[in-house]
Amino acid sequence: MHDMSVPRVHDWAHTRLFNSLLKSPNEIIIQILAELDYRDLLALRLTNHAFHNLVHAHESALAQKLVEALRYKDIFGDSLLFASNDLSQIVQLSIRMEVAAKLASMMGERIASKLTFRHTSFSEDELKAWRAKKATRLASAFRPAMFVLYEFFVRLRQSILDVAEKFKFLSDED
Repeated sequence: MHDMSVPRVHDWAHTRLFNSLLKSPNEIIIQILAELDYRDLLALRLTNHAFHNLVHAHESALAQKLVEALRYKDIFGDSLLFASNDLSQIVQLSIRMEVAAKLASMMGERIASKLTFRHTSFSEDELKAWRAKKATRLASAFRPAMFVLYEFFVRLRQSILDVAEKFKFLSDED
């Protein structure tokens, strides 16, 4: 049985690593945290209070760093300026971008799977490789459009909920 009074090596190493990270300049902390995928960043916040506080303390700078790496910034326009200090909004945008990328990939694969040739004789492997290449190119072309469509539906949903909230006190006759 393990004696609870003796610190484990893992706990000691964890504490030293965390203390070293805390002693680093803010720019390094932000750079390290900005390298994390949004899922890892969220998981890090859930690990313990110290990591949650670390992310929270650098939230604004981290959000700005993540905005710099966002794709399709031109699609957002001025709305991105308001979200640039809000890490939760940047994470939500990252999630939407990932969903849009998956949808675009699925569309690209579906369209490429339907392409056929009349007079060119490809081997089965060559055709499969060609379709995979076409699917990738199609997905990259669809990605921004799928993201815009996703954003449209998110905002439409919110508008409907806002209107429903405003009129919830009206009777059926009104």
